[in-house]
Amino acid sequence: MTLASGLRSAAARIGRRRPHRPPPPASAADEFQSAKWQALHFRNAYFARDDDGSADLCKMLEGRMGGRAISEINGRHMAGTETLRGKAVLEIGFGGGWYLAQALGEGPSRVYGFEAADNIIRTASDAFDRLDLGPYSFCKVDERYLDALPPGTVDVAFSITVFQHIDPRATAAYLRTAARALSGRGYCLFQFLTNEKRPVRNSNAPDAEGVVSYTKAEVDDMVSEAGLQTLVYAETWLDPATDNHWAWYKLAKVPAAGPDPPPSAGSADDIPHIAGLIPRGSRSVLYVGCGMPRGGGAPSGDALRELCRGGEYEVTGIDASPACVRWRENNGPPGRYAVMDARDVGTLGRRFDVVVCRRVMEGLPGTDGARLLSALEAVYGRLLVVSTSAGRPPPAAGTGSDARPRADGEDRRPRGWGIAEFRSRGYYVRQTRNNIVAFKASDPPPAGAS
Repeated sequence: MTLASGLRSAAARIGRRRPHRPPPPASAADEFQSAKWQALHFRNAYFARDDDGSADLCKMLEGRMGGRAISEINGRHMAGTETLRGKAVLEIGFGGGWYLAQALGEGPSRVYGFEAADNIIRTASDAFDRLDLGPYSFCKVDERYLDALPPGTVDVAFSITVFQHIDPRATAAYLRTAARALSGRGYCLFQFLTNEKRPVRNSNAPDAEGVVSYTKAEVDDMVSEAGLQTLVYAETWLDPATDNHWAWYKLAKVPAAGPDPPPSAGSADDIPHIAGLIPRGSRSVLYVGCGMPRGGGAPSGDALRELCRGGEYEVTGIDASPACVRWRENNGPPGRYAVMDARDVGTLGRRFDVVVCRRVMEGLPGTDGARLLSALEAVYGRLLVVSTSAGRPPPAAGTGSDARPRADGEDRRPRGWGIAEFRSRGYYVRQTRNNIVAFKASDPPPAGAS
């Protein structure tokens, strides 16, 4: 190696690392407990380095660098198509750095990592340098030191299995940090444990990671207070022993002009989510409420056509409207269409690989929604998806064609279904700005990164 090339190489390596400023002196009121995390991770051979190097972090990184975890999470759970190329990426709680190493494989402009323990930062920095990974900047942070990045620095911020182990006040501080650091079009992918029955807060045990779970309303409050808004909420794996859901949030900054106006009915932002849930190899599809475009116009942008794009499906569509069924028979996609009450799908006498019920639930009164779900659950084979408008309240008393309770006391007013009602029947839930997408599958979705 020539002297000039050696100097260039040294300069490049120096440029990859950004020295972190030391944190203020430790305080007895420190809720983040970085000393605890340093002690806990010291037990891990990758960071302890007390095993003669047999647990080499470089070998672990080399084994994982071919993955695309963050882009896969964005696509699988958020129906996103964004890539990390050319973007500045931040991970909160980067541990061994394997997700940041994968991110570097996609060509970002730089990756940043936040960690609490010195030994993790030293070991990961050494491994990144030995593997010539970069550009990267690792920062030691705790609840008192969260101004490590200037405003607008980050395009993608993510955190995996971290917020479920740290104090809620530290989590809220990280959300505020992310909101400050995000660029105008940036977004966050953050994983939480949600639990509507018995959320727990036992993160402060000195010798254990502990578990922290939240109700969805608690996370929503933290998100709002941080100046962020939820683009997608996605429940994935459910632990039946604890009732904890692994849940992903895709967040963005609230625009300077304030929150967006209330969601409008009829938005199709649920279509990419439904399409992404359809298992490979599915053949038969039942579309409940197959409908037609408003005014019976051209089929461009038609939801059923979008769902069937790219696959050869045996399509069955039902609708209570004869006009909709006639339109479908003329405009497709090719299949069998019938006039039928959605609650009578059992009379079809068969199961379908995929059952999709879209924009039907919000029009049903009283217990008819539960009756419809029971009927759909009896005829699906691999996937059942029910999509309904988000936040649609019951109509006011005295409105609608069947507004008054019947003599037997049953409420006959149409109303929307909420997350809690779907969850109580064992559905996984996604919520977009405009829609709730509830689904059951023969194979539950993966919890997070593969």
